[in-house]
Amino acid sequence: MIEPDWENDEDRKNYVNRIHQLRRRMRSRDNVVFVFNKIDKTNFVRSPGNINIVQAKKDISNNYPGIFEPFRNTNPITSFFTKWRCDFVPFQTGDFTESTQGLTYQEGPREYPAKLWNIILKRIKG
Repeated sequence: MIEPDWENDEDRKNYVNRIHQLRRRMRSRDNVVFVFNKIDKTNFVRSPGNINIVQAKKDISNNYPGIFEPFRNTNPITSFFTKWRCDFVPFQTGDFTESTQGLTYQEGPREYPAKLWNIILKRIKG
């Protein structure tokens, strides 16, 4: 789970280190999905569900240096087609807004949970 609003560089560096440690404990056949939460808080959203994925991943790489490196595809044949051994999914749960009745929750666009669910299904079924 990655979020765009982590201000503290030290927190981000520690998070990247934890991801690297997690990768060392994983099996080679384990699947990885990076979920970019709060994508709606970025300017990568063209319209609901239509995200500039290339720029979003580049931003994550810049803000969390080395986070994807443990998942680089090192196979000389398959790396030509797939650079990374992980999935990247933009996500938005919804928003909390203040109203006369108090704090209310408004569900986000359905495209985001549908994309995440489809990736999960793809990884389960193979």
